[in-house]
Amino acid sequence: MVFYSIHPLSHPSIHAIEAAVVMKFVWPSIKNDCRKWAKTCLQCHKSKIHRRIHVPMGLYLLVSRRFDEVHLDIIGTLLSSEEKRFCVTLINKFNRWA
Repeated sequence: MVFYSIHPLSHPSIHAIEAAVVMKFVWPSIKNDCRKWAKTCLQCHKSKIHRRIHVPMGLYLLVSRRFDEVHLDIIGTLLSSEEKRFCVTLINKFNRWA
């Protein structure tokens, strides 16, 4: 009953559930019970990403001259100014000039 009154509102994290329950109730295995109950919530498992994929940084070669490598990007959509809603940026990798 305690968990059902706190948890379904927004499916908070295990730590948030523990904090909310501990503020209002006391029993010997309160934290352990909160963890067990939260881990069995199917809705939490569907809506939360527990693991993120971390891709290692790639190896990039140094450039020795201007314009050997440039980076191009488009910024938008911006507030319309004379029907121009995008900004193109070009950055030279050698000296980082835009």
